[in-house]
Amino acid sequence: MTHSALRFSSGTARWLPALTALALASGCATTGSDRFVEAPALVSGEGLQSELNTSSPSNLNNGARFSAHWFCATEAEPRAFYRFQAPFAAELTLFNEQGWLIDQASVDPASSDAISILMGPDAGKCSLLVVNGNDDEAYGPYRLIDQNVASQADTLSPDQSLVGSLETDNSPARYPLSIDSPTQISFTLNDASRSLGMHLSGPTVNAEAVACGDSTLTLDAYLEPGEYELVLQPGRRPSAAIDEYDDYEVESPLCTDALVDEGRFYQLATASTILPEGIRNGGALEDNETLTGLMLSAEGNRYLLELDHPSEVVVSLASTDFDTMLSITGDNVQLDNDDYGDGTDSQLSSILMPGQYTVTALSYESYPVDGIYTLQTQVTPFEGDLRNSGEIAPGSSLIGMRTNNDNRYTLTIDEASDVSIALNSASFDTTLALSGNGLDLSDDDGGGDTNSLITTILQPGTYTLTVGSYSGNGLYDLTVNSSEVQGQMMNSGELRAGDIVYGNLQSSSSLTYNFSLDAARTVRIETVSSAVDTVITLVGPGLSLENDDDGGGTNSRLEEFLPAGNYTLDVRGYSGSESGQIRIEVQMDLSDAQS
Repeated sequence: MTHSALRFSSGTARWLPALTALALASGCATTGSDRFVEAPALVSGEGLQSELNTSSPSNLNNGARFSAHWFCATEAEPRAFYRFQAPFAAELTLFNEQGWLIDQASVDPASSDAISILMGPDAGKCSLLVVNGNDDEAYGPYRLIDQNVASQADTLSPDQSLVGSLETDNSPARYPLSIDSPTQISFTLNDASRSLGMHLSGPTVNAEAVACGDSTLTLDAYLEPGEYELVLQPGRRPSAAIDEYDDYEVESPLCTDALVDEGRFYQLATASTILPEGIRNGGALEDNETLTGLMLSAEGNRYLLELDHPSEVVVSLASTDFDTMLSITGDNVQLDNDDYGDGTDSQLSSILMPGQYTVTALSYESYPVDGIYTLQTQVTPFEGDLRNSGEIAPGSSLIGMRTNNDNRYTLTIDEASDVSIALNSASFDTTLALSGNGLDLSDDDGGGDTNSLITTILQPGTYTLTVGSYSGNGLYDLTVNSSEVQGQMMNSGELRAGDIVYGNLQSSSSLTYNFSLDAARTVRIETVSSAVDTVITLVGPGLSLENDDDGGGTNSRLEEFLPAGNYTLDVRGYSGSESGQIRIEVQMDLSDAQS
């Protein structure tokens, strides 16, 4: 929707042919009239049924048909509020008497069956509403349905609609609201001034409206019985719709803006749903509480969690009706989770400092959503050491919490060591990186499920460990184990029973080794890598064997009873373009050798 204060500015150029045709068809205004064209008049309090057909004037710009209607304000009827409905896509435009563009909007029956029109020129002045098909095939009937709206009142009640005006001193408009039973309520504000903010406060609620288009605000909230206040504040309009969940690509509800005149008036509508007994869509969360909620809003349902001391918090959201999403926000905290485990339920586990947090239950699916869910909260005191940076020594572990940024640690190795670094989390899909001394290794799921694992030989020096996330945030365990080097760096050559070697695989190549058996025996070959999805191939007397993932995750394993002879072992990446370090271990059972 656009807005302009210039008569026939560049933003109105596509409407000039329609207005010119209207003037030619209807005749120009009589001498002394302020109107630039003549057209039928709308009467406040009366609806209208009309149509676009082949006899309607044609827009010379695109051949579409259009019609126009004047609305003139009186002291008794200063405003009119309509809903526009049509079976065809249309462009609606408001002009003042001099032909200046006030506002314009599009309506498409494929996405919205109606649009609001709020006209409020000063008493004695008029506005022109133009209904224009969006192309030369847009024909058919249309309706302007008059909406009954109450005048401004001192109090507001659920399911009420009213029209109000801003004070000349720009003081806020305040509406008390009394709620008798648990209620899910929605507020929609059509604001001609395009300047208002909307704020709701009361028991456990302190919410701001979000912008929807150029002149509309929306606010959804769950209200417990009590007294509330809705405040409309000039100069506080949010700049854009708030979307805290971009990472999940949630399909937002359609935003149908209103078509409004310029001025200091507004139209406020409320719609409410009294919730069934036992349903709670907001309020304070208690320690170790389980509650049932009903998802009705695109913005989800928000709950307040207040902590007096450092706590380990686990919040779980489950539903059989929809794919859940869960968020915890607070001071420097933004935790999100979509799918915990194998299903579509969500869980966040974290250590939180004292303070107040917002827990939001959402749906990943398209809106509107209508479904039951269960929200469970477990809070236990945390008395451990939480470290999100600093040094980590070989043979030690720590607990950390990732929020919106990666956490980094320093690892110092004094002598060549066989090192295993494990990163585990029940809250998010982890990633782990190791860099330094010419090494640059990373892993996503090598630790099983969504955990990470890096196993390698490290030479003396200082390294950086980076804890990252593929999706989500939360609490994690980081453990570093080290031992004396049992293997050697070797990219090819002869292997013997019990050998452990580390090879550096280059992209588009493979590691090739040989070994010999003087008698038939059982041989087990295992490959482990944090960087490569390994594939092993073994070729020998009369056989060719291959394995991809039998070693767990992306690791490989072959265990076979092999005849005596010479063998070639080939190790490569599954995609062919992978590179990185691979640990290869060969075990031979000497007890079952057969001559």
